[in-house]
Amino acid sequence: LSPADLAMHVVLPEVDGRIFAGIASFKSPIKRDPDLEFSRFAHRADAERITAIVARVKAWYDLGQTSPSQRKLALVLSTYPGRAHNLAHAVGLDALASVERLVTDLAQAGYDTGAPEVVPSNGLGERLLHQRLSWPLSAYLTALKALPQAQRDILYTAWGPPEEDPAVQDGSFAFAALTQGNMLIALQPERGDVTARDDQYHDLARVPCHGYVAFYLWLRARQIAALVHMAAGQGCGPITSLLARDFAGPLPSDLSVHRQ
Repeated sequence: LSPADLAMHVVLPEVDGRIFAGIASFKSPIKRDPDLEFSRFAHRADAERITAIVARVKAWYDLGQTSPSQRKLALVLSTYPGRAHNLAHAVGLDALASVERLVTDLAQAGYDTGAPEVVPSNGLGERLLHQRLSWPLSAYLTALKALPQAQRDILYTAWGPPEEDPAVQDGSFAFAALTQGNMLIALQPERGDVTARDDQYHDLARVPCHGYVAFYLWLRARQIAALVHMAAGQGCGPITSLLARDFAGPLPSDLSVHRQ
């Protein structure tokens, strides 16, 4: 997407709080007119994106048909720029306090939020820095088969075998996350090489690493019904260009996604 298209069709709708279906079409030239010697560019629906949009709409419908107490939610916090004191960093948003308020509101609305422990005063940030949930590498390899072969080839070419990913420990991916009733609260994994974070974080063509891909496949495997990104600036990250086009749709396509 061009900067103008990104601003008009992704950023502004998300700022307005609209449900974002994703890209549905791309401009392409129609048949050349021999008399005018001109090919007009027009939007053409992209079959893969239409499939992804249908999956997204179904996810929203299914969410509405499920009682609040049965809904599984994931609250994902930012890790950028990556230092411990920047945990859950967001411009103009106290993300940890927002989690506290959101958990309270959800509990009052009938959601299963477990014991009232996930508040900043009880060390949510500290717990996220040290607590880990694991997902076997074998489960990731199985889930990865659901992605098209071309995307798997791109992933392996960029990052090599998943066993070499820094997030893999003792044969499993280790995610900074904790559970609270039917809620999962997690830090979004690094998208690439930690040492090159400043250069890679906003690289629109950068392929996400195995640990990042595994995280979103893990959410799908846990049957998460709704994904809430608790950070200003994260809205575009996992959904559109910051995943690179090859991974923009497949990872979260069948989740109802919210940005806060």
